[in-house]
Amino acid sequence: MELWKALAARRKELGMKFDTLSRLSGVPETTLKKVLTGVTTNPKMTTVKSIAGALEMTLSELDDRMQEDKGLSFEEMQLVERYRTLDDAGKSLVEHVLAYVVSRPAQADETVAWAKQHVQAAQEPATETGNG
Repeated sequence: MELWKALAARRKELGMKFDTLSRLSGVPETTLKKVLTGVTTNPKMTTVKSIAGALEMTLSELDDRMQEDKGLSFEEMQLVERYRTLDDAGKSLVEHVLAYVVSRPAQADETVAWAKQHVQAAQEPATETGNG
């Protein structure tokens, strides 16, 4: 969800009029209307903080609300969370594999099968072979 939509939705939830929001936030009503209708696409952080505070939201809550409506499924959100835990090398590997699979949609099934096979092989404990 875009910033202006998240703020506008919260204002409507609270049933707050623009003049009240202006008074509570200290942001001129004309500026509020521009921000909350998407006319101003990149408002100053101080303006956003003031509006969010008047709408009884922290910036973290505002960010959460903006992330909610990204159209991601639960499984996709889990992948995003797992990706965030990777170090730079892990992120780079994921990005390269993803770019490879996306660039070759006809071979995607083969690529996935190959990757699963190699990941499984890497996870199996090494067995010693000897000439006993």
